[in-house]
Amino acid sequence: MLDPRVLVIGALVGLLSSVIPYSAELVALRSLAPNVFGILMSLEPAAAALAAAVVLGELLTPLQWLAMGCVIIASVGATRAHPVLREPAPD
Repeated sequence: MLDPRVLVIGALVGLLSSVIPYSAELVALRSLAPNVFGILMSLEPAAAALAAAVVLGELLTPLQWLAMGCVIIASVGATRAHPVLREPAPD
């Protein structure tokens, strides 16, 4: 486990899986209305479910597909109904 190659790969996985997405979320939070941002955050489980289906071959039930579709439709509707803020949200 102390092999330098394993440590470097572990550090890269940590950066790519948490630091970069968290930074992107903070940037989005400053430019979107908070209610729209909250709805868009609900897409994360849907993206994870799609990744599990593609990468791991995990099967979803028809009800799960329907629920994921409803979440995606709600997210699209919320982003189309509320424009992006012109100025960053106040601190």
